[in-house]
Amino acid sequence: MWSEKRSNQTKAAVALAFADERAGQLDFFKKFGLDATLADYTDGVFRGTLFEFKLTIDRPSRVLSQAIKYLSRMRNRGRSVPAHILLIELSTRRAYHYHSADYLAEIERQYKGPPSLANDGFSAEDPVAVIDYGDFDGDQTLSKVIADERFTRVHIDLYDVVGWADRFYDENPKATKLDLFNELRSPTLFAELIHPWEGDEGDFRYIMDCLNDRQHRKELGAFYTPPEYAKLSVGLVRRAIATLPVADCDDAECPHRYEGECEHKHYVIVDRCAGSGDLEEPLTDEELSHTIVATYELKEWVVLNSRFGGRVRAITPPTPDHDRGLLHGGDALAQAVFSEVAPYIADPTCNVILLENPPYSDASGDAMQTGEARGTTKSTVVAQQMRENFSSKTKGLQATKEMANLFIWSAWFNYLAKPNDAFILYAPIKYWKTHELANKKFIDGFLFNRKHFHASPSAIACILWTNADDATTEAIRLRALDIKDGAITDEGEIEVRKVHKSFNEKYFDKHGSPEDSADGIYCGTNGYETQRQKATTAVNLYSPEILGYLHLIGFALDRNNVALTRAALPRRKNGFFLRRDNFQVKLPLFAAKSFPQRKWYEKDVYCTSADGGDAYERDEQLIKACFLWTCLTQANHCMSLDGTDRRRYLNELCFDEGTAASQFLAGLKLTGREQVLVRLWRAVRDEAAKIDEAADIKKLNPSFTYGPYQIDKEINTSTKDERGRKVYDHSVLNDKLAQLKIALVAYYDEVILPRLFAHDLLK
Repeated sequence: MWSEKRSNQTKAAVALAFADERAGQLDFFKKFGLDATLADYTDGVFRGTLFEFKLTIDRPSRVLSQAIKYLSRMRNRGRSVPAHILLIELSTRRAYHYHSADYLAEIERQYKGPPSLANDGFSAEDPVAVIDYGDFDGDQTLSKVIADERFTRVHIDLYDVVGWADRFYDENPKATKLDLFNELRSPTLFAELIHPWEGDEGDFRYIMDCLNDRQHRKELGAFYTPPEYAKLSVGLVRRAIATLPVADCDDAECPHRYEGECEHKHYVIVDRCAGSGDLEEPLTDEELSHTIVATYELKEWVVLNSRFGGRVRAITPPTPDHDRGLLHGGDALAQAVFSEVAPYIADPTCNVILLENPPYSDASGDAMQTGEARGTTKSTVVAQQMRENFSSKTKGLQATKEMANLFIWSAWFNYLAKPNDAFILYAPIKYWKTHELANKKFIDGFLFNRKHFHASPSAIACILWTNADDATTEAIRLRALDIKDGAITDEGEIEVRKVHKSFNEKYFDKHGSPEDSADGIYCGTNGYETQRQKATTAVNLYSPEILGYLHLIGFALDRNNVALTRAALPRRKNGFFLRRDNFQVKLPLFAAKSFPQRKWYEKDVYCTSADGGDAYERDEQLIKACFLWTCLTQANHCMSLDGTDRRRYLNELCFDEGTAASQFLAGLKLTGREQVLVRLWRAVRDEAAKIDEAADIKKLNPSFTYGPYQIDKEINTSTKDERGRKVYDHSVLNDKLAQLKIALVAYYDEVILPRLFAHDLLK
């Protein structure tokens, strides 16, 4: 048995005084000549050793538990798990040495919360050794441990397979998913890091899309459907089935007859993009007997066949012939109708129910440009059909660029021919809201949180439509349902409204001025001058009447679709100039497009619109509020700068002295709350001036006018500490900027937002 007993006299002789753990850690690394990586928020990893530093260690078991949690996270992320764990007690120069292999079962567990918490209950075995370093023998012993480059081999399971897959693709950019599984089963690259995987691919059925190589993830849309949501969508399938008539059929061999039943219905459930079959998992055997599933990816076909072979009516394609993992005949966009489904569409007695979560990848992105696989939608059969047959007064043929739209449009055009055919569809609601791709009868539906589909938090609609035309419904109501601790939570009912006119169609102001000249500069979205892009055909304008440029794109609320800068962006067609005679009535457009969508069920649900016409321009409170907010928010990237055209561009949309905004502000009657906002701004400006007066190098240009964005960008400077955290050079200024920002958030939410919705600038 090792012993922690040591005389107080000996402890006192070796005790060191460090201000904190970091100081002792740096001293240790310097002593042993280490350049240890601070990976995964650990205290350091060097070759095959994980370090955990403490000033004092009263209970090694507790500290070891923390180290084990770090190793668990490293394993989950596909990191090599060091063979050695060294717990360093800095005050006594003592190192507790453990082998991570002895705690592999604990490393392969999953933990909640920070690694530093909930460690009291852990009971460790004795350390391999307790090393007192600081003398020659101890240093030599410890150096030998640190020099060891071995790692502990871990097992592949549901929790770490994605991390190891990501690492495999990072280190083998041209590899396929077939190569990945070969590596997992017979490791060569990872031979010293993982045990050969002996499991079944069905073990990964819920995350199979995440194991694709990166190119295929883009092409296939790397999502899966949580079982909690899949059960709800199957509920919608059953509602659709319930409305179907009992068939007038006495054919004993009828394929729709399940296990000899007498009364039965003629229908098929079709999923053209089933992936690994998560949507179908909750179906009963009877319902599966009516189901046809399809996939475009070999590994998913294998899983589908394993899970549903012999239980479903058909798997498309029927054989796994493939080219580089993509199945021959499996691409739903390469054919109008799958041959396995065509007879049921043609049968007047059979109804088709589509159940689908189509890929959402944008065909104008990387996959489109490669011209190699499914992402290349321009030349597909369905894309050509859509270009020839689809028209929309809102988006026109631009809708054909999005893969999901091709699936949705072709569903109605090629598959759903009868009035009581049905479509249970997972997709962002813009297909109905703005694209007019589903002017059909709404039955019921939900909003789900895409966070649970391996995506960022936002809303995806799951709706039951029937194939009955309905071009008059302007609003539908959907329950917003999240998942917490494996259970559905109801966030309330959300009204989703159609939009018809975009800002671009109604509000862009293209009027000119006799003083306009076509030789101005361009700005990037960050506010600084940028070079004209080669593809830009429009000349830029300069005029003393121009105060800024408002860049707006379409309906979507996205940071890439809005910018306010001092001069035009190179993509000038997507915006217009703000002038002295129009800027006040145009700023509500900027405020609307900047709606932050803090809740997941706001994202991909709300849009900007011009459906309310010019009525908002007569709302003086809205005009004033949006003016104040714009001049004080850091979302406004107007800056003062000296252009390469030898002109000085001053920020006129800020409250510095002499600006157009200050002049307009002087004539406004402010509420007490608005006066507070202006005072907060003046406190920011005054603090920036104090810093400039005290600085060795002047940061403020006395000839410039400054808004909060430029002050934060150029004066509120910061550095990063050793853990990558920001440390501000001027904490008082940073605090005042933060106070202004917090006050603006509340002002926007409580004063501006309701009026934007009231005037249909947001819908």
